[in-house]
Amino acid sequence: MKRILNLLFLAVANGFLLVGGCSKDAANPAVPSSSNQQTESPHGAVSAKTNTAPVSAQNADPVIHADSVNFTGIELPHFLEFYAAISKAQLDTNQLGEVRGRYIAFRNTNEVTRSELIRLFDQALSDQVGIVATHLDAEHVVFKFRSSGAEK
Repeated sequence: MKRILNLLFLAVANGFLLVGGCSKDAANPAVPSSSNQQTESPHGAVSAKTNTAPVSAQNADPVIHADSVNFTGIELPHFLEFYAAISKAQLDTNQLGEVRGRYIAFRNTNEVTRSELIRLFDQALSDQVGIVATHLDAEHVVFKFRSSGAEK
């Protein structure tokens, strides 16, 4: 499985189209309201304006071509496997518990760098299934569900 995910990352990094899908509806499940803490995600907000990466010869971060990642409804465990392959990080999902039956829909509409794609993945996880990614360093990411909002 790891070899397949590495091949998928190479395909995306080299501009080949990657499309994932599922027959289940990727409707957003009910999630608790968010409490934004600075320690939860060091990545800035992502919008259509910040979703574009300038291409330069000095940029070592691989460029992911527009529309090369397109998940129409991928089950969360498979999305996290793809996340791990793209981020080249060790993922800690111990705080999540059972995540089967939750789906993510994602499409990169603009050309982005690998690090921007990871930031977009973080935003999709937060918006669609209420999961916050905390990047401890470049090689370790901890995932947990957003708090109920009672704690500030």
